Amino acid sequence: MAVVRETNENGKPVVVVGPDYSWVKGEARELSSLFLDKESVEQIGDPSAWVREGSGVKLRFLPCKEEDRVYHRGEGWEFFFVYTTMFLDVGISFPFTEFECGVLSQLKCAPSQIHPNAWAFIRGFEILMEYLGVEPLLEVFFSFFQAKGVRKGVLVTLNSVQGRALFSLYRQSYKDFKEMFVKVTCIEDQFPFYLDEFGLERFPLYWYSEPVQILGMSKRPPLED
Repeated sequence: MAVVRETNENGKPVVVVGPDYSWVKGEARELSSLFLDKESVEQIGDPSAWVREGSGVKLRFLPCKEEDRVYHRGEGWEFFFVYTTMFLDVGISFPFTEFECGVLSQLKCAPSQIHPNAWAFIRGFEILMEYLGVEPLLEVFFSFFQAKGVRKGVLVTLNSVQGRALFSLYRQSYKDFKEMFVKVTCIEDQFPFYLDEFGLERFPLYWYSEPVQILGMSKRPPLED
């Protein structure tokens, strides 16, 4: 918690005790979700359609409040935010794979802190590794992709390491997604699938103020052998 100085409707300074989000930049500060009630969330579809087969996970999509912002922290581990394009367009399923959790942890980013284009690279790499019968490894992934020019308080993007481009399909940027976020949680009485057996986060649930810049590995990656 932090002491945050704001102004009231009359422009007079007030002091509010709460999380300090002054480091967040751009549209994330301004835009609320379009999913503000049960009816709008139901239009997304059955959450089970995006549950990984055999995982046993049962999840729910929850509506947001008008005052919710995608970077806000919950009081505990009751939910995390995602942009719907992540599973509707890119095909990410829940729970995240160990590789996906590893990418999030390596970058110190919550799922909603990574641009949909970057999620497309992550998922595309997994599909390619599955096709080749090779385990997706972080060191190989970051031999081909880098988080360059990471800035505090904005979405983190990935781009190809120079001379090592794997994909061209996702170069056109996603647009009009920044109001399309919901809360993801597990059903009542089920252990949260986003925590490990020790009750620790399997990946960052909420935005970090200092995501990690990764400029790619200098050594030759195994896929080029």
